Parts: sequence; structure tokens; C-alpha cells
Amino acid sequence: MEREMGFYDYNYTIYYYENYTDYPQNSASDFIYNCICPIMAVIGILGNILSLSVLLRQPMKGYSISVYLSAYCVSGFLQWVFNIGPDWFIYMTGSSYFRNMSDVSCRFWQFLTHFVTFSGLWFLTGATVDRIIALWFPSKSQVMCTIFMAKNSLVFILIGLTVVSIHAMWLYVLKDNYCEQERDDKYLLPYWMWGSTLMLQLLPSLLLFIFANMMFIRLCLRQQSIQLPNATGCELDLTNTVMVLSFLNFCFAMPLSVTNLLALGYWTNNTNGQYTEFLTYSLRAPLEYTNYLMWCSYTCAIIVLPCCGETFRCGVKENFKEIISCMFRRHSNNEQRLMNGEYDQVPSTSTTV
Repeated sequence: MEREMGFYDYNYTIYYYENYTDYPQNSASDFIYNCICPIMAVIGILGNILSLSVLLRQPMKGYSISVYLSAYCVSGFLQWVFNIGPDWFIYMTGSSYFRNMSDVSCRFWQFLTHFVTFSGLWFLTGATVDRIIALWFPSKSQVMCTIFMAKNSLVFILIGLTVVSIHAMWLYVLKDNYCEQERDDKYLLPYWMWGSTLMLQLLPSLLLFIFANMMFIRLCLRQQSIQLPNATGCELDLTNTVMVLSFLNFCFAMPLSVTNLLALGYWTNNTNGQYTEFLTYSLRAPLEYTNYLMWCSYTCAIIVLPCCGETFRCGVKENFKEIISCMFRRHSNNEQRLMNGEYDQVPSTSTTV
């Protein structure tokens, strides 16, 4: 443990960006963090890599929706590798955290964590907008639902995430060898905390729920010819995948968002220390378990994509066939080089008179 955690530590009680299990309350939380977390990490890392490899190959590579889903997989991969994974490793080994080494590492790590944590929600929101245009305004899909427009949309999303998250560079400091918020700033800090919570998590979660229902309604209409008139089976698979992922991510993210808003309201509106301490303690367990629930959003891509897309399953099979073929080819080349080397060492039997 880095230091004793008090009830007034805002990093613990409010921020979903921090590791809530530094001080597990019960055996259930301890079991989830110690045993379930590494299993989910392996599935999330390998699953996102596999999903990305299939999305970046034909025929999926030729659709705009694959650009958003590829960014979504990258976001989930980075979350496991740079945020949840290091937290688990440091907790299990008791080693020092990179963010607690200096002010620079503290500020940079907090910015990176804020940037990555909920970027997947916004990438998926961009995917739902792309599908809404294709389903409800098919005449404009030829212009709006292109790979060029998808890449430009990702650039704007990244800029927006940077604008919202960049304030962490000067709102975090290293105090007593621990990276925490600068509480002396009583004006900018509360506004930024409310703004980041609303913009990074609550708003994209609500948009995912609204757009997913719009997609569901449109796909349930009987006039199927109006929907995606030039669509192939691959594009329909990707559309169904986006709809299912939107519903799931809303279910995974909304409980944590509501809990964070409640805790943030207690922290900013209550001046009674004893009352605030009681409310903080009562929200401690919900913050832990809703944070665990949010982990599922970084892993569900590899589960939803094979279930909703036959094209994806075929792509996975082709990937494994290529890997196996490459391994046999390499083994064959090694044998061939070995045989050539042996032949080169055979002495010549020719004689000269």
C-alpha cells in the first residue's frame, strides 16, 4: 500500500480513473480483483488484438464502420495494458507506481488515464452516428459513411478528448509521494470534475442508448429494402455488432456514471464532515463494483463480434490458417536450409588425371 487511505481522499471516493481496490472491503471484492482481473486482462488484450487484426483485413477493411470499431478495440487494449494491468501488478507486487515518481509523471499519467479510460465510448458513439445515417438517411450514406469521413471524425473525437482531459496536467500534483488533485484550486477543480464526468462518461452513455434504440427500431421495420440498399452481408453484420455493443456499453458504463455523480455531488455540496464521511463510506462498495462492471466494456468486443458477424468468424479462421501456414512454411524453409547445408558439406567425388 502506498499510504493510508482516509475517507476524505477524493481520488478514492470519486474518480473512476483510480484503482478502487487499493483497500478491498470484503473477500468478494478481493477475489474479483486478485483472480478475475488477470483472466479478464488476458481475454481483453488478446481479444482486442484478434478483433483488430480481422477488422483491418478485407472485406471489413473497406467499410467506414470498421474504422470506428478498430479504434474501439485499440482503446480497450490500451486500457488493459496502461491502466488496469499496471494497477493490478503494482497491487500484487507492492512495487512503486510510475505516476508517483515525479510531478511530470504524475501529471502526464493522469492525463493519459483520463484520455484513454472512456475514449472507447466516444469511438462507439461515432460508429452509431455512422449507422444512423446509413439506416435513416440512405441517400446521404454514400457521402457521409465513407472511410475518409470516419477518419476525420476520429480526429475530432481525439481533439475533444484532449481538450477535456488536458486539465489534468495542472490539476494533479505529487504530495507526500502520492499523485493527487490540487485541492487548493477551489474554482477550476469542481467545474472540471463535473465537466469531465459529464462529457467523458454520462453524455456518450446516453447517446449510445438513444442511437442504439433508433437503430433497433429501424432494423425492425418491415421495409427492409429501404435500409442499406447496397449493403452486403458484411456491412449488415457490422451494423448489428454496433447496435449490440452500444446497448452493452450503456449497461456497463451508466451505473458507474450515476455513482460518480452522486459521490461528486456529496463532495461538492456538503460541508458537514461527519455527514460527508458517512456518505463517502456508503458509496465505497458501489464505486468498486460498478468499476468492475466497467471492465466488461473493454472485453466485450471479442465476444460480440463473433456472435453477430459470420464475416468476422470467417476472418478469424483465415487468420489462424495463415498463422498455421506461416509456421509450416517456416519449418519447411528451415529443413530446406539444413538440407542445403548438408549437401554443401559433401566432398566432391570427381578426380583429376
